[in-house]
Amino acid sequence: MRCIRPFLIALALALPVAAAAGDPASGFTNLRATGATAGVAQPMVARALYQSCAHLDYIGSSEVTRTGNAFLVTVTMVSLSPDVICFATPPPPEPVDFPLGTLAEGEYTLVLQPINPGIGATYLPLSTAFSVGPAVREVPAVSPWSLLLLGGLILLVVGQQLKGRRRVGQN
Repeated sequence: MRCIRPFLIALALALPVAAAAGDPASGFTNLRATGATAGVAQPMVARALYQSCAHLDYIGSSEVTRTGNAFLVTVTMVSLSPDVICFATPPPPEPVDFPLGTLAEGEYTLVLQPINPGIGATYLPLSTAFSVGPAVREVPAVSPWSLLLLGGLILLVVGQQLKGRRRVGQN
């Protein structure tokens, strides 16, 4: 019993220090901004992968706040009850989207901050920078002018091939 008492005292002193050493990971990875064509006038979304089974939380609600060219996505996590904890191999991470709206051309910053007020946890934030370029201008592939040009090129190539064969046949 004498040998165990110092070990228990040291363990009791070390646990609070280990718990305060850093914020826990939230289960979110691979934060990025994406859209239909990532151009102006296209709705953009913040997308992150979430591994729900690896953590004791699930997504309760989210709020997107914009200040200038910076977005803060606050995700409120809710603790799982012990009867839904996964003990088997967890499924692959699933993408979770947070709408950002239609953005003008420019450089932007995106921060995802998960919190769990139920247990008083603030998780490590994820952040990334992204840019929105000019609107993409479509070039029609089947326009009358492109078909006329293609037909002319085909006639030119066929004519050159026939000319070359006549010369070879004459020699």
